[in-house]
Order: sequence, then C-alpha cells, then structure tokens
Amino acid sequence: MSGSAAFAVVGPFRDAFTALPEVLLVSTLVLFMVPGALLTRWCLSEHFSGAALLPAAFVLSAGTFALLGLPLLVLQSSMGAYLWVSGATVGVSLLVAAIAVVFSASRREQTAESRTGFLDHDDGGLLWVPFLALVAALAYISRFNAPNFFGDIWIYLSWIREYLGGDALASVEPYLGDAVDLSRARINGWLLEQAAFSRVSGVDPADQ
Repeated sequence: MSGSAAFAVVGPFRDAFTALPEVLLVSTLVLFMVPGALLTRWCLSEHFSGAALLPAAFVLSAGTFALLGLPLLVLQSSMGAYLWVSGATVGVSLLVAAIAVVFSASRREQTAESRTGFLDHDDGGLLWVPFLALVAALAYISRFNAPNFFGDIWIYLSWIREYLGGDALASVEPYLGDAVDLSRARINGWLLEQAAFSRVSGVDPADQ
C-alpha cells in the first residue's frame, strides 16, 4: 500500500504536492526502498526482522540501482534511460509484492504454524545498544565533517549536477569540460542514483 501511494504521489498526483517537498522526498525514498524490501523479505527474512529489515532493504536497494546504472554509464546513455529502467524495476517489484500478498494471505495460518526459528523469540535484545551507539557516532561524525570547502563532496556533487543537466552520462568532466575516457565515474552507480533521486523528488542534490 505504501509503495502504491508513493508511486501516485511522485506520478499522476505530483502537481498536488509541489508545495510539499517533504512529501515528495519521503515518497521517493519509499519507492527507492521497494526492491530492497522485496529482496530482504525473500532472501533474508530468516536473519532480519522488525526494524532491522529497513537498513538491509536500503543496502540492497542501493546495490540494485547502482548495478542497473553501470551499463548505462559505460555506454554513456542518458538520465532518461536510467529513470525508465529504475521505474520499471520499481513497478515490477510492486507488482510482485502485491501478488505475493494475495497468495500469502490464503496460506498465512499454515505459514505461522510451520515457521520456527530463533528470530521468532528474539528481537535482538542488547544488540540494539551498540547499533544505536554506532548510528549516533556516524551521525555526529557526518555532521561535524560536512561539508567543508575543500572536501571531495563538491566533486561528487558536480558529477551529480552533470548527470542532471547533461545528455550523455559520464561523457564530460564537470569541472574542465574535457571528454571522459577511462574514469571511475563511469562505474560509479551511486552518484547516478543520487541524481535520479534528486530528479524524482525535486530536491536539490546539495540539500540531500
């Protein structure tokens, strides 16, 4: 349901939410998480449960969309092509998830009776303490170091803006305007993901 609602917000009803960028941002994040959430449910449900599914889903989604962008970067395709591929991936994931819900509803009682495992009786306990401490430390470090005027973040942002405004991906170096031959930018799907996220949500990449 949340995925379908998010798709409607960034799609046919986008104009109604132009004055609410927070809603567009959250909806884009939900759509971004859909493939990872589906993969987590299918492949890692025995190892993660509850809130622990969220970071696992995020990592899998980030990896999925980065891999989808690699051939487009190597072939120096366009942002439009990447958005079509990503949108199709999200759409298929939503369809598969809907079908899975329909089928699982009829077998929910049998599944509940047959499922046994450690996670059914243990929600992580004290393991959440170091996890939350690590999250707090990383948040503090990120805030303390972000972003200074000589950091690499501005180079990465220049590539993201190039992807948003250019025709062929990873074809022109954003600072000097030189043609790109062999460069790690042509295999950096993470930057392409951020550019696509900015395009869909309407949030400037410098504000993300």
